Amino acid sequence: MANGSGEACAVEWLVKRSLIDYMATAGDFEVETSGGAEFSLDDGALIPAVRAADGIVRMTGAVVLRAHGGALAVPIVDGEIAEGMLSIADPVEEGERMALVAVEEIPGVDGSERRWSAKLADDADVLFQFTYGPRTPFDDVVVRAA
Repeated sequence: MANGSGEACAVEWLVKRSLIDYMATAGDFEVETSGGAEFSLDDGALIPAVRAADGIVRMTGAVVLRAHGGALAVPIVDGEIAEGMLSIADPVEEGERMALVAVEEIPGVDGSERRWSAKLADDADVLFQFTYGPRTPFDDVVVRAA
């Protein structure tokens, strides 16, 4: 149990390999982590989380990726996986949430992890300056027991 509110786990997500490769070539690529989260170019984000009894996964750490003077930013802040969506704190509207990717669970994974395929959510294309359209495939999201 983690803080009495659920089972400790970790979210692993590369986001989108081609996007990470592109951002990494920018001369000003930066990564900001908090709450025990980590990021590597090879493996992507590793974010501590808690899985509640109702199945909702709430990330307790955060990863923010920036390039091009912050014009391109991927803020995985206050992340949550619930109801077929990985959502984050809306980077524009304070106190609101933004659906980042629609997720669909991939069956047949062993009991220590859950895996979801991910596609860009309908309104999240603005976050990527419309480079990726809605439903563009992103890398799988994995949640492992801590």
